[in-house]
Amino acid sequence: MIITITGSTGYLGRSLLEHALCNGFNVYTVNRLSSKSSMSYQEYFEAKHCSDVIIHCGALVHNKTSSYADFYQSNVVLTKQLAIHAKNQKCKKFIFISSIGVFGNTKSSVHKNSNCKPYDFYTRSKYEAELELFKIFSNSFTELVIIRPPIIVGKYAPGNVRIIESLLKVLPVTPFLLVKNKKSIVSINNLCEFLLDFDNLSKGIHIPVDPLPLSTAEIFDLIASFHFKKFYHLPIPVFLLKIFFRVFRLKGLERNLIFDLVVKQD
Repeated sequence: MIITITGSTGYLGRSLLEHALCNGFNVYTVNRLSSKSSMSYQEYFEAKHCSDVIIHCGALVHNKTSSYADFYQSNVVLTKQLAIHAKNQKCKKFIFISSIGVFGNTKSSVHKNSNCKPYDFYTRSKYEAELELFKIFSNSFTELVIIRPPIIVGKYAPGNVRIIESLLKVLPVTPFLLVKNKKSIVSINNLCEFLLDFDNLSKGIHIPVDPLPLSTAEIFDLIASFHFKKFYHLPIPVFLLKIFFRVFRLKGLERNLIFDLVVKQD
């Protein structure tokens, strides 16, 4: 089977490429810029390569200096071009990596059919791309698969995981011992295995998660275990943490560190 992976220089794309090669797949890799081992999008379109499956990991992620036009061009326009290519080449599956953030700043639980309320340029562009993909693949031979992963956990993962790893090096102490929240996560290995299980990956929306949600302290401990280290958690009352976050207008941190976000499966 031939598959195409976009964004293969990113964390998920790179991990997915390693898993795909280990499982014997023939792989095209596509990135914004061409290299010795990868084509640019333009080169890929011009070559009219035909793949059985395209996994679109490439995206402009959270970037405070980019305008919405930048996000729209990268995450909507380019996705549409790739989708039209997949449809014309009669690919079997088009797998789009979206984000759990399209559901908005929820504080409790989500289901794949929950209402979407994207809250920033990145999540808005991902949701708009989803809507465009549903139009393109309506009544199409190609099956559309949309993946909305929660926080992806693995050694040297980007975003919040990288921040936690930096904290581990400098000051391995947190105030989260008494925070008894629950967060759904997905390990990078489990996500890659899920994406490459094409026979069981049906069309539609999926939110792959690990079996058990974890508290904030447990997530910190899991990340520390990748480096054979540990965090020390202090018993700071949760109401004091909430006051701190609100006084300093850190609503995003309060949401990510204090509240629940559990994925409910069918």
